Amino acid sequence: MSEKIKLLIAVLLGCVLGLVVGYLPTGCGHDHDLMDTEASLMLIMSAIEEYRKDTGNYPSESDWISELKANAKSQKRIWILSENAWSVENPNEFRDGWGTSIEYSPNGRMGGGPVLTSAGPDGDMTTVEDNMRRTR
Repeated sequence: MSEKIKLLIAVLLGCVLGLVVGYLPTGCGHDHDLMDTEASLMLIMSAIEEYRKDTGNYPSESDWISELKANAKSQKRIWILSENAWSVENPNEFRDGWGTSIEYSPNGRMGGGPVLTSAGPDGDMTTVEDNMRRTR
C-alpha cells in the first residue's frame, strides 16, 4: 500500500475518531453546546419515558431527578449523560451545554405530556426565541 493511501486512511480514521469522541474544531463552541444540549434533552426524556413505562406515571415536578435516579430503568439512561450535564453544585439538577439548569414540567405541553426546556445560549428562559424544548 502506498504511503499516500496510508496517510489518507490515517487522516480519515482520525476524523472519524474525533467525531466519535465529540471533538469539534476551535470556534465551534456554540455548535458543541447546542449538540450537547440536544443529546442531553433526548437522553433525559428517554429516561422519563422509561420511568413512566415502569411506574405508570411521570416523575413529579418537585423531585423528578431523584425519582429518575431511584428507578433502575431510567437510571440506566441518565448515567449515559456527559459529565457536563450534571450540576456540580446540586446533584438534583441537570445542566444544558451552556451551564444553565434544565427545567422539567410533567404536563407542560398540549395533551399533558412532559416537557424539558433549556434556556439556550443566553441562559434566559424568558427569551423563548433561543430556548430549546424536548417533548416525548
